[in-house]
Amino acid sequence: MTKIELHMPIVKGMIKRLNNNAPWQRAVGTYLVKEQRRNFILQGRPQHWKPIIAQKFGNFKILMASGMLKNSLTWKPVDKWGIKVGTNLIYARTHQYGREFSLSKPLIVRVRRTKKYLVIGPGRHKIPARPFLTIIKEFVDTIKFITMGWLVKGAPYK
Repeated sequence: MTKIELHMPIVKGMIKRLNNNAPWQRAVGTYLVKEQRRNFILQGRPQHWKPIIAQKFGNFKILMASGMLKNSLTWKPVDKWGIKVGTNLIYARTHQYGREFSLSKPLIVRVRRTKKYLVIGPGRHKIPARPFLTIIKEFVDTIKFITMGWLVKGAPYK
């Protein structure tokens, strides 16, 4: 019998890495959180967020009054190959998806970092959606790059 032996250490390494993908999850999760935080600096992407009423009083960055929302973004593994990026702040959903609300009487709001006040009259009002958690083609391409680097070399993209 004729026999051919083929030794492929690269394939052995790939199989070994597939059994322990925590470094891959950490690399992808960290990358996604970094990019979602960049959405705040860029004021939304792929489309810019709608301006806020308080911009009448100065040059304010939208959703950046305290930086709490941006800094609360985290990632966690969901299962063997899943990653969840998000925040546990109660008002995050309102900014991500928008919200309508009604006021029966006027509401007086102090505009941060100014000594000015804004009066919101009674009636129906709408907070526009300002999606800060987004996935764009650039993210998908980078995740593919991270995955290939991790699978072949064992060194996730940083």
